Amino acid sequence: MSELICKHCDSENVIKFGIQSGTQMYFCKDCNRKFKDDDALFDCRVPAEYVSSAMSMYYRGMSIDDIRHQLKQEKDYMPSKSVVFKWINKFTDKAVDHYDQYRPNVGDTWIADETVLSLDGKDVWLWDIIDDKTRFLLASKLSYTRNTSDAKTLFQLAKNRAGKSPKVIMTDKLRAYIDASREVFGEEADHIRSGPVMAEHSTNRIERWHSTLKERTKVMRALRNAETALRFTDGFIAYYNFIRPHEGLGNTTPAQAAGIDYDAKSWTEVIRVDEPSRKITVEKPHIVPAELHRARRVVTGKPYKPGRKLQPKPEVKPGVMAVGSSRKKAV
Repeated sequence: MSELICKHCDSENVIKFGIQSGTQMYFCKDCNRKFKDDDALFDCRVPAEYVSSAMSMYYRGMSIDDIRHQLKQEKDYMPSKSVVFKWINKFTDKAVDHYDQYRPNVGDTWIADETVLSLDGKDVWLWDIIDDKTRFLLASKLSYTRNTSDAKTLFQLAKNRAGKSPKVIMTDKLRAYIDASREVFGEEADHIRSGPVMAEHSTNRIERWHSTLKERTKVMRALRNAETALRFTDGFIAYYNFIRPHEGLGNTTPAQAAGIDYDAKSWTEVIRVDEPSRKITVEKPHIVPAELHRARRVVTGKPYKPGRKLQPKPEVKPGVMAVGSSRKKAV
């Protein structure tokens, strides 16, 4: 860690002086005054840049061990694995909760698709729907099944997030999409059944998103349980929509392309959201009404509660896990 200088007298004769409200305090032996490092987070003992660097490295695809060694090389500080996981879990949840408040101004053509992920050695389906114009990922969900009910839930989540129905919905030829589109969008949307190699009405935008996601999960080897899967997909969607610039969008984010005016455009800014004296204000016109949020459900069919073991019971018929929504209410 770099040498600290007293903020009152610029002396280097500084020692650590205990923890106050979770924050490391320091004492200057020259001016006899106590202070905290302004670069430290309100409730962490390390500078904010260490945490934001770890978050950025994680969502760019680095393993936990590689993150630890990179921090050692760059900052002369090597956190334990449990500390890095704590940062990731805490600030992923914070990013998801913060970004969930914004409603994107998306186009009228949406693309839906599903792909397979490994969850504790078992295959699960990841369902996604993306706006063709802005590349904003509107909704995502996980399930053990691949039927009309799953597709219907995906479409309803997207409709809630956008506040409207599309004029065109493009999918692959899975039959489940036909009835789901009719039930959720009615006559408002034309349903086009296509594929990634079609010259017209191609689904390659969402295929590229799935490729991006799977490149990241290769480093993780497998998602260990439902809680891990939910948190990771939530976090990666928030990163994809609000933090990661896209060359195809002129190096802007999908959120910017969707007309969202937001301040937290990096992990450094995300982790400082709502921190005392550094609060970032959310513009009210962009806030999604609370009643439009759908509660997340796990594979057991029971509401998700943080900290609870989320392993499916064999005798219970698998249900639905909805990603990118509030965790506070039961369906």
